[in-house]
Amino acid sequence: MSAVATPARVQLVAHSGRWTGEFKQRLAAAVSDPEAYAITKDPVFHLMAQAAEQWAAKTGWHAGASDG
Repeated sequence: MSAVATPARVQLVAHSGRWTGEFKQRLAAAVSDPEAYAITKDPVFHLMAQAAEQWAAKTGWHAGASDG
């Protein structure tokens, strides 16, 4: 089951860029196969997005206007 990339979800994930960048760098250093990298990264990002959405609902945070 894959998560839907809604604008709010994308913005929430973007706000956690420092953590995601570090995660992706460490994963790339540990995994040399691009397919294994994607298979490992995708579920982690879905969990992170779910946590971000729960935080947004709890705190009342809403996405700003879209740049697009």
